[in-house]
Amino acid sequence: MRRVPEIDFQTAIIAGLEGVKDADVLERAAKQGRILVTHDRKTIPTEFARFIVKYRSS
Repeated sequence: MRRVPEIDFQTAIIAGLEGVKDADVLERAAKQGRILVTHDRKTIPTEFARFIVKYRSS
């Protein structure tokens, strides 16, 4: 995917997201119109559910 120039792919390191809280990562991705791809099945699902509730009600 990173070899396709039409796709603007960023790693967490390149995006400066190392150590950033999940909620902040989700918010930043949404503001930038990005799709978040992660291997984190432990904390992201719960945080994503909170994110959806928060932004649907605002």
